[in-house]
Amino acid sequence: MEQYDIIAQFYDEIMGDQEEVASYIREFIRQRNPNAHSVLELACGTGALMKQLSKYYEVSGLDKSSVMVAMAHHKFRHTTLYQLDMLDFRLKDKFDVIICMNDSINHLLNFSDWKKLFTNAARHLNKGGIFIFDINTEFKLEEISLVPPMVHEFDENILIIDVQKHRGRYEWNLRIFDHEADNKYSMYEETLFEKSFSVKKIKEALSKQFHKIKVFDLEQYKVTKNSERLYFVAVKK
Repeated sequence: MEQYDIIAQFYDEIMGDQEEVASYIREFIRQRNPNAHSVLELACGTGALMKQLSKYYEVSGLDKSSVMVAMAHHKFRHTTLYQLDMLDFRLKDKFDVIICMNDSINHLLNFSDWKKLFTNAARHLNKGGIFIFDINTEFKLEEISLVPPMVHEFDENILIIDVQKHRGRYEWNLRIFDHEADNKYSMYEETLFEKSFSVKKIKEALSKQFHKIKVFDLEQYKVTKNSERLYFVAVKK
């Protein structure tokens, strides 16, 4: 199975309805491109965020996981979805907004790939279009690698997340215990990897194709060295 395929069947329950994230995105769009009509989501997963945004925009989605795309298709039978890699996709259409959320960009472990993604996003934006993405910061990844495994319950299932640092990247070992009956569970396991980079480095790379770059910490008043999740909003030059 491809990476992310195992977790796909539990993705919606783990991630929630994405209503809060959608409200952040709508506000960013209102501030930077209030007349935006079309939105492309990179690494769209099963389409939970697209579902929220589809109330206000014409949405399209892209993901490399065939299982994720199939599940999104089930929700959006009349929406354009692509099973493609966000690094090298080529579409005939351009968009007013491109988003890449839920720290999806952190799964790119080489900064050259981050720059490739920025270039590809710019290529598929209309003039004045905006690119929005969020990241787990270096601080957050380091912090969660130092604590014991995290346990989350969803429905009657259990998710255990154990993050370990290895050779400069962070290995996320996910174990999902799927409740079947009585005290019986089936276990599913998947390992993902993340890496992050400094705000300065990210902004410098973005500035090649974007301007009016803003960075937000929505949990704190301002961006600090202890920020855990940051949102980047950039306008295509």
